[in-house]
Amino acid sequence: MTADSRALSPLPLELVDTLISLEQRHETCWRVTRVLGSMLAFDFGGKVSVKLRRDGMIDIGSSLLSIRNAHWKATNRHGDIVDSDALDDTAMPRLRRAFTGCVLQGCDRLDDAVRFRFSEQTALTLDLTNRYEVEDDEEIAELTLMGGAVLLLWRDGSFTLDGAESERRRSAEAA
Repeated sequence: MTADSRALSPLPLELVDTLISLEQRHETCWRVTRVLGSMLAFDFGGKVSVKLRRDGMIDIGSSLLSIRNAHWKATNRHGDIVDSDALDDTAMPRLRRAFTGCVLQGCDRLDDAVRFRFSEQTALTLDLTNRYEVEDDEEIAELTLMGGAVLLLWRDGSFTLDGAESERRRSAEAA
């Protein structure tokens, strides 16, 4: 996040939904990673090799969805898959199977949540009630689109456009 990201005017949700549907329409999820605790990273599109600060390279998606410190629930047409409270090593394979091969199609606002819609009637819903006590200046999700735009989701449900490079790319390069 850049210092000015939170100060920017929120983007209309309809614009965010349109950006996602246009930018991501052919990009399938090829990896779902548990980053820390219940934080997740979804890699889409082509693989991009990023040089690590130390020896080595790491492949990341040309588009990334990072879920940070937020309560979330994953669902599909059959019902609940898992939520952030129940995520453990035995639930991760179910989560990977559900999202791998899916396309991120858009997002919408529910009463106290934002839902990311995927193909195959799969969804990831982020709770906005601040259950995990996130600070006002912390984003709860970051989406780097295929064209390079970085959208930040804040705990109040607003999205802003961040001009900085993806946090995940910066973290990979720093490792």
